[in-house]
Amino acid sequence: MAELPLMPCVERNVQRAVLAAPRFAYLGTPLTLAEFVSYLASYDFGSIAPDQVVLHNTANPDASWAPLGTSDAAWWDRDEAGMSLTAIRNKRNKQLDAIKAYYVSLGWDAGPHLFIDERWIWLFTPLNTVGVHAKEGNSYRDSAGKLHYTIGCEFVGWFGKRGWPASMQALARGAVQALRAQIKTFDIVYKPAPPHTPAAHQGSVAFHRDYNKPACPGAVITPAYAIPILSAPPPPVADPWPARWGPIATPAGEQWGWANAVYWKSHWERLGPCRSHLLYDNEHQCIMQCFERGVIRQLSNAAWEGCYL
Repeated sequence: MAELPLMPCVERNVQRAVLAAPRFAYLGTPLTLAEFVSYLASYDFGSIAPDQVVLHNTANPDASWAPLGTSDAAWWDRDEAGMSLTAIRNKRNKQLDAIKAYYVSLGWDAGPHLFIDERWIWLFTPLNTVGVHAKEGNSYRDSAGKLHYTIGCEFVGWFGKRGWPASMQALARGAVQALRAQIKTFDIVYKPAPPHTPAAHQGSVAFHRDYNKPACPGAVITPAYAIPILSAPPPPVADPWPARWGPIATPAGEQWGWANAVYWKSHWERLGPCRSHLLYDNEHQCIMQCFERGVIRQLSNAAWEGCYL
């Protein structure tokens, strides 16, 4: 695979000193939406929480769901046919590392906070750190000298002609709503304002074009497009269990102890009516039983674990 092309949609800002970060402030961790919500639940934003979200598109890298040019140039998810989920995650992790290396080569100490593709929410710069992604939109001080900073959210792809695919919409909505619920410093609204006025967007969702990149986050991603998606209630899920879970296929099903009525009764009392037969999670190699209010799982030769929804 060729070296990562340069990223065009970020800008440095001079206001960096108050929330000092190690050089380079980087995590590189992919999370599902459920994992991201759990991550936020115990996250320490410190004494200064962000109060604005700024939306971007990467453009370069582009992706098959939002290519910049020909499909051959859509390289974020290139050559992934037949790869396992773990292999795809590892491949993309290296690609994200290459983006970080490029930022380091510029002398930066941080970048955007989140990268969202069609599968994961990638933690990039820590959420409690002033990032580099939108010039004066990175951070500013109000008339009283108080620091305000923004969360930079990159959507992988070029959205000049296409919108976010459905899976990306779900991750975007979930991530922004989880942030809002956790820090309570912004609403999922857009406030029109003259360019280069970050204070005018305080407590809201802004776009990179509000600062210094007219083409970012893509011509399709307007406030009229994005805000209804980000603020909408999650759609009802007819079948909440991933397709990769198939029927139980282990020859020694009794090893999971599920034949014991005491187990079933205790879980039913805590989690409500059962919603599934035994399921086998092929990726993590564990047995699962899905209830109305949660999931019970057991890894091989381990104790049962309860997960409340």
